[in-house]
Amino acid sequence: MTNASAPIDLEQILREDESNKFLGVYENWLLYTSLTISIMVAALAMAAKLWVVRYDREVTTPGTPRARAIRRQAVYNGLLAWKMGSCIDAMPLLVLAAVLLFMFFIQ
Repeated sequence: MTNASAPIDLEQILREDESNKFLGVYENWLLYTSLTISIMVAALAMAAKLWVVRYDREVTTPGTPRARAIRRQAVYNGLLAWKMGSCIDAMPLLVLAAVLLFMFFIQ
């Protein structure tokens, strides 16, 4: 509430001091880092799910047992090359980091 008889100094209201500018940058960094980590984990989970679907498709395709084993091994070698096991193991930690950054943002 302002007093109608007192003039409003817009320059003082709109002027930013350095502490507020630093706080705004810090809060935006927390928020966007948390969002980036969350999106990265979602993309990683989708890639892992697609790998599982592809692996299942390669195992159940018709053909000789030898041809199926060769295809299955090729998909498995891709899994090892991309270190998918380590990526899947890291997902809960990344989600926890994103939640902690968001928690610091809202405080």
